[in-house]
Amino acid sequence: DEHFRRSLGDDYMNLFKKNAPPNAENSQANSKPNMKDRASSPIQFQPEEPPKPTKIIAMEVDDASLSVDD
Repeated sequence: DEHFRRSLGDDYMNLFKKNAPPNAENSQANSKPNMKDRASSPIQFQPEEPPKPTKIIAMEVDDASLSVDD
């Protein structure tokens, strides 16, 4: 399972980076939607998490503070 997920992850990273072959993604999603979601979710979030959390957290904190103040 881990090995399969690893290769899938690499493929997905390349697919997302290139954003060229959407057919491969569709065929895989149709074959195994659960595995695709599971594999793409963590892999997709990993590279996008580091830079985003700061903004998201800051925004969330600001929103919470404003709401509490109001």
